[in-house]
Amino acid sequence: MAMLHFDSPAVQYMFFALAAVGAAVLLFVGYRLGRWMGTIGATRLIASKEQELFTAQKGFKTVYEHEQAALKKDNSLLMEKVNNLRAKHSFIKEVRGKGLMIGIEFHEPSEFKLKMAWKLLHKIDKVLFAQMVVTQMLSKHRILTQVAGHAMDVMKILPPLIIGEREIDMFVNALDDVLTDCRKFPGPMWELGNNFVKAALGSKRAVQSRPAVSAEL
Repeated sequence: MAMLHFDSPAVQYMFFALAAVGAAVLLFVGYRLGRWMGTIGATRLIASKEQELFTAQKGFKTVYEHEQAALKKDNSLLMEKVNNLRAKHSFIKEVRGKGLMIGIEFHEPSEFKLKMAWKLLHKIDKVLFAQMVVTQMLSKHRILTQVAGHAMDVMKILPPLIIGEREIDMFVNALDDVLTDCRKFPGPMWELGNNFVKAALGSKRAVQSRPAVSAEL
């Protein structure tokens, strides 16, 4: 029987073939094992991310519900405290709004002197009284409000969502102070109104005095 030597080509070819087959088997097993482990890892990662997302959504929902409850509470408190001023100030007709968007509508007061002053302002411009209140809220109390629209006796407020009872009291006290000044006729508030009247009349005269421009060339 012939002996096979390790340095013979046949033996070297056999070992090379066995090594190639073994490497292929190891590569295949490693590939399958890697896919299996990767699938398990990805599944666990997805599950953990889903749990985190669920927890975050639950937390967001809780925060949202808490903010909505606080917003409704602040709205009710603000509306209630401004409404309470109606018994003291006959200028206030109605308080309405949604959320923290509040509109305070004024109308002709019941006192005779104040009625005359109200009618004088409204003969010039229907928005002058609300503008007078808005101006004093800013210049005297540093509170920014706005007239709701043209020819409207409505002052609108849009406070930030972080408003609390302290800020509500500050606003209500400021409005009470300004409307108290409005009840003093004659007084500084009506002097301001008189300045508005002069400015409005001057503006109307300036418009009327402008020469007509012909469209013909």
